[in-house]
Amino acid sequence: MPGRVEKLRDSPQLPPGVVDGLLDLHAAIDVDSGHFICHYYGARPQILRINGTEYPGLGVGDWMSVVVGEEPARAVEESGEEATLEGLTRGEPVNVDRASLTLVFNLYRHEGGTIKAVALEGAAAVIVKPERRPPITVILWEKKPERENRSLLTV
Repeated sequence: MPGRVEKLRDSPQLPPGVVDGLLDLHAAIDVDSGHFICHYYGARPQILRINGTEYPGLGVGDWMSVVVGEEPARAVEESGEEATLEGLTRGEPVNVDRASLTLVFNLYRHEGGTIKAVALEGAAAVIVKPERRPPITVILWEKKPERENRSLLTV
């Protein structure tokens, strides 16, 4: 008897701003060859456990994870403490990667709405709530100096 495959559920669709704002996808022209080259952060599926519940997400580069939806945004808000965006830029309450934080602000520029920072243990979260889409929660993991940037360059 053949094995059975089931789709349990779909994860929320990633809004275009996540790709445009966080993956930092951009093209350039190689001056030597004239070819277009693309630079972007590597992305991978992840499962994030927030307050004991698992949510499908996307890992971006070395320092960010993204989840979309009301439920994970609410879980992050309930599990953390309010923080300030200014504090995050100074490395408070945790040292986050500045380039990743800049991309979060880029996401906010694409999506609009409201933005809120939350302090977590070993991370900070920024929740962007667009006016007409589900909230986008970006977890900025505490930066450890031994990790290397995993951006990709394609030709």
